[in-house]
Amino acid sequence: MRPLGVDRNICAGANTLLDPGLFASYLWSNGSTNATININSTGIYWVRVTGTNGCVATDSLKIAQLLRVPQQLLPSSPFTLCTGDATTLTVNGYQSIIWSTGDSATTITVRDAGWYSVKVTTAEGCVGLDSLLVVPLINCIPFTIPSAFSPNNDGLNDVFRPIIQQEITGYQFAVFNRWGQQIFVSTQRNIGWDGTINNQPAENGTYLYWVKYTKNNNVVQLYKGSVTLIR
Repeated sequence: MRPLGVDRNICAGANTLLDPGLFASYLWSNGSTNATININSTGIYWVRVTGTNGCVATDSLKIAQLLRVPQQLLPSSPFTLCTGDATTLTVNGYQSIIWSTGDSATTITVRDAGWYSVKVTTAEGCVGLDSLLVVPLINCIPFTIPSAFSPNNDGLNDVFRPIIQQEITGYQFAVFNRWGQQIFVSTQRNIGWDGTINNQPAENGTYLYWVKYTKNNNVVQLYKGSVTLIR
């Protein structure tokens, strides 16, 4: 008789085949008379087999615990990604990792839209699968920018500038008056317009601006808008 094996734990949701070998008849602890059974829960399992010569043998196996199968490895789908941007997908703490890209590292960098999947195996042999749909978001900008500001030296909203939220490799910010004359320009992300023109307070009203920036795809993009100055 082929032993059923040592007492052990099994992965939750996975079927484990118990096969004692070829005999004339079988009787399992669950009442089955089949030659093999699949088990997927804890408990004590035994089998009594009878050979063609009438000899009887028994064996048993204890499944003590159901091991956790890795789940929810990746963010929820769909995951939006601004055109030209990149994001990282990370899974940690597994015996082996295989991405649909062919990588086996804990982290991969995603720049293109499409389906991405990962297969992980725990030290106990439990396998987890997950997938993610990355959807391109075309009309998005890598910063936020206010629609109004009040340069009155109260320490609140005194300076007008974009707040960079994503990686960009090039940057230029310019402000114009109502006649299209440039009154401020900066290539430093932390320098904004303080509401002055030639060191004199600018009048209340609406001003135009644009932001030029380069993203990971090395394409220069231009964003235009307007801001209201209120003292």
